[in-house]
Amino acid sequence: MNKYLTLWTTIAFIAFGSSGCSFFKATPKNYVIIVAGQSQAIGRPIIETLQEKYPDVYNHKFKTKVWVDNLIESGGRDSTSHFSVPNPYKSEWDLLQIKPLDRQFLQSDVGSHGLEPFLAYEFEKRHPNDTLYIIKFAYGGIPLAHDNVHDLDWNPNQADQYRRMYWAFTNYVLPEAFASLKASGQTFIPLGLVWAQGETDGSASNPEWTHVAGNDHVYLDNLTELFSAMQKKVPEVKSFKKYVLQSVSGFDTNGSPSHPDPEPSVKSPYVKQYVVPDQIQFCKKRANNAELIPTDNLPIIGTTYNANPHFSTDAYYLLSQTLLSKML
Repeated sequence: MNKYLTLWTTIAFIAFGSSGCSFFKATPKNYVIIVAGQSQAIGRPIIETLQEKYPDVYNHKFKTKVWVDNLIESGGRDSTSHFSVPNPYKSEWDLLQIKPLDRQFLQSDVGSHGLEPFLAYEFEKRHPNDTLYIIKFAYGGIPLAHDNVHDLDWNPNQADQYRRMYWAFTNYVLPEAFASLKASGQTFIPLGLVWAQGETDGSASNPEWTHVAGNDHVYLDNLTELFSAMQKKVPEVKSFKKYVLQSVSGFDTNGSPSHPDPEPSVKSPYVKQYVVPDQIQFCKKRANNAELIPTDNLPIIGTTYNANPHFSTDAYYLLSQTLLSKML
């Protein structure tokens, strides 16, 4: 009797399974990626390069959603607005779109792109039945360096200081995005938090960002404090694997023969000496569940932006492959 029952069970499974019966279809899942930091998180390559080199990505109709937060827009990106009491603004999930002047890209140079298009495109190819949600918050390091109180910007408790970008990220952007996810009643799977910044933090004009008398690990301490604040304010962040993109360290005080650096404001003499070692220590000893992603071999933009050390469109494609292979 048992052998006939086993045979019938096997035949039934093959028949129902091969017919594509909805009973066997996987339930669609929701995944979340956080992208944050400074200009490398923003993205400097122009969208036209994306259109020319990766037309499939450029023309793709995304179902990936991004958290559109107007906190920066309402306060004015280049104004002296305070973030202690946020201006009225509307935050919402919106479909990722690739087009100049779209407000999703207002936190970067208009018409540039970062990781999001490639992350979304590759994710949707691999998981066509699932939905990706991206929370992005980034601001260029040079504007932060010229806000007159730059040494306080790292401090996640510094309200009432003009353009407190990391404070706004920790206290408003992240909490509201996660509150919205919870309110939907759906289950969300954390994929990863991508952190990208550091070139200006190693600037010769701001050596106190990396080392002071008696402490060669100022960058490490600041990064640790910031991540601790994120996780305290939004406990869900603890469950995200952290991927720290290694700061570009191929530049010395005078630039390099292959990539001359004509902009003194972005020279990074301390990146290799202080920032990268601190990033390694952060991933190994300070952060839970963190990994440093090497970037020395990634292409930079080149002459498009005066050869400064920002990732190119190709670099973001390569990064998306590496990151999603680790996340999924």
